[in-house]
Order: sequence, then structure tokens, then C-alpha cells
Amino acid sequence: MIIDEPTANIDPNFIKLIESTLKSINEKYKTTILIVTHNTAQSFRLCDEIVFMKDGCVIEHKNKEYFKSPEKEFIKEFVRLN
Repeated sequence: MIIDEPTANIDPNFIKLIESTLKSINEKYKTTILIVTHNTAQSFRLCDEIVFMKDGCVIEHKNKEYFKSPEKEFIKEFVRLN
């Protein structure tokens, strides 16, 4: 399943519903869900792996724990601002 900015401009109560639905689908069907988002907090809540892109190129593809203290300055700044 591929979803793009699934909770952009959505009321916070519905964000929780959407996120729990995505988690349920993932757990029940063991399906991979690719989420395109600028929301780093949401990606930490929902994802096991994160692919960080800039200008259409993959910069990092790591376990989400890596992104809590990334090495690359651009990624540090992006995570800090979000």
C-alpha cells in the first residue's frame, strides 16, 4: 500500500484514527505500507524503517532509531525543525 501525506490538514482526532487503522492493517495483513510524509513524528510512530530523500534522491535508508540522532547535518536539521 502506498499513501501520500495521509493526515495532512486533518483534525487531530482523525489523525489518531487514521494512524491506528494503518497499524491495524499492517499487523492484520502483514503488508508493507509506504508512507510519504514530511511529518517526522508520525514516521517515528508508524514506521520501522525510514527512507530520507532530498531532490529526488535517497540520502538515507535506515531503521527509525538512526533518525533520532542522524549523522548528516541536513537530516539533523530537518528532524529538528519537524
